[in-house]
Amino acid sequence: MPAPDENHAQFFEHLLRRNRKVNGMSFCIGEEDAVFLAGSLPVHAIDDGELDRILGSIYMYVEQFFLPALRIGFATRFATN
Repeated sequence: MPAPDENHAQFFEHLLRRNRKVNGMSFCIGEEDAVFLAGSLPVHAIDDGELDRILGSIYMYVEQFFLPALRIGFATRFATN
């Protein structure tokens, strides 16, 4: 997701606290200041079951943490009139 427009400290605190709950991955900041969910695994450890687990985990973490982070970092855009 892009770097937050506002509430920077709350936004990054939210993601850093979520890093404790993310197994084998972590939220990080990329070169363009966007936030990524990144992880690494040795090639020899990847099989069909592990790939399925990884993709399922990525989906679950994005579903759990993405929208709340957006609501913090882009609160003005989510405000109702």
